[in-house]
Amino acid sequence: MNIKTTLIFCLSIIVALLLMALERSVGIGWDFHPDSVHYSKNSIYIANSLFESGFLSWFNGGYYYIIYVLNQDIFNVTLYNLILYSLTNVLIAKMHWEARSNYIISIALILLLLNPYRIHLATTMLKDTTMIFLTVLIFYKFRYAILLILPTVMIRLASLFYFIAWFKPKSMKFIIFIGIAIFIAFPDPIISQLDNSGSIDLKTREFDNIPSFQEYGYFGSLIRGIVWPILALSGLFVFISPAFAYIFVSIGCFMNIAYSYIVYKRPPILLRIFIPMAIIAILVPGFTSYIRYVYPLIIITPLLLGIDYIRMKKEKQI
Repeated sequence: MNIKTTLIFCLSIIVALLLMALERSVGIGWDFHPDSVHYSKNSIYIANSLFESGFLSWFNGGYYYIIYVLNQDIFNVTLYNLILYSLTNVLIAKMHWEARSNYIISIALILLLLNPYRIHLATTMLKDTTMIFLTVLIFYKFRYAILLILPTVMIRLASLFYFIAWFKPKSMKFIIFIGIAIFIAFPDPIISQLDNSGSIDLKTREFDNIPSFQEYGYFGSLIRGIVWPILALSGLFVFISPAFAYIFVSIGCFMNIAYSYIVYKRPPILLRIFIPMAIIAILVPGFTSYIRYVYPLIIITPLLLGIDYIRMKKEKQI
């Protein structure tokens, strides 16, 4: 790392520690998230069980192995997440500088680096910081993507849909065609999953008042697939459910929008991001769970604008 990236790494650590100190002082402890408590108590046991069950059982359970290596220790896992958050900021900064290096525009980079929800996640035991790091790394260099497909999917199976964002806009018609073909070929498991998503209640928090439209059956799933990505990308969900916890999540979305307009003069909305977000919305009928699933996609959207910007510049030079 050079001086600039080292500075970003160190400042990221400092900012995260300051936020953690602030949160602890107001009573937001390491156990604020139920999943953190779960990881701190059960990871070693579950990791051993998954290992004994065979390779296929490891998918969607890979994070337990990370916690296992870290001895299921709260301090170790928190430190691990703090480091990953800071490394993610280094990658984001590099991607920003590769696309735009103007001094004034570089100030806008702060909007991406100091996303309050991402900083908060770095102070927890949750898997989200790992997923965001892997997702950014995947889109940072294509050669990393090939190597990281398996570990990413092993940590979160739904991340399979993230890879749709690899495809250029012109390829989206092909992706949609493939999706329709898969539905025609395997309708039963897909319909079964739709039935499950229409009946189970994944509202894990009392403040989750975002409508899931489950009362409308399959049509409700379709509505969810259209409305929720818009709410998530825009941050407008906070006006529907103005809970304290959602405020920080939405601020990150607003910062994404501000950055995108300042740097690229356009909103952070891309079809190749919207499609996987829509699919996940159909499958996950609880907005709190949904926003955590799609947050890596929200984070990389402004970065993909940069990748598109570089591509367009090269095409103009040819």
